[in-house]
Amino acid sequence: MKPEDHPHCPVSLDIEEVAQNFSALLSWKKAEVWVHTEERSYHKTCDLQTGLRSMLGLMMALSMCPILSQLKPLAASHLPFANSQETVSRVVGNYLIRQFLNDRNGGEADWSLKELKAMYKELVTVNFSMLERIRAACDEDANMNAISIFFSMSSIVNMALEEQLDEMQEHFIAGKVPETDLEAVEAV
Repeated sequence: MKPEDHPHCPVSLDIEEVAQNFSALLSWKKAEVWVHTEERSYHKTCDLQTGLRSMLGLMMALSMCPILSQLKPLAASHLPFANSQETVSRVVGNYLIRQFLNDRNGGEADWSLKELKAMYKELVTVNFSMLERIRAACDEDANMNAISIFFSMSSIVNMALEEQLDEMQEHFIAGKVPETDLEAVEAV
């Protein structure tokens, strides 16, 4: 993508309307957030920045940005409100599927995750630039904090991927499952 062919940042154009709609809102305000896909619906009562992070993250992955568009495969299995461990699991899982398909089709597979780490290093730079753009365009902090959290998630994947994978290893080797608080399901 050449700057002369695209004088405006594709991500900025894609998220402009949403950013404008939330530019005067505070990040800590409570919101009822609903996400509907063909397969399922998600609901969460949370602060506005959490809901915006999920929405803006998906929009950014679906943009025409040559760096962020590398996340498009993750959009198909978008997980709103994901924490850092869920994000790492989805990112690495999707990346390894891509490597398997590359290998199966006679291409080069990156089983060491070297290219994934390089991609996330680029994502950190893009997300920081987006944060600066949002900061200049907003009166309040809802958008800025949403992008900041997204930036932090990218930074975690970039800087602590090996540590996150080490923490997840016990789930795969010993079969340990994190404690979950299950509630009864009522028929509707």
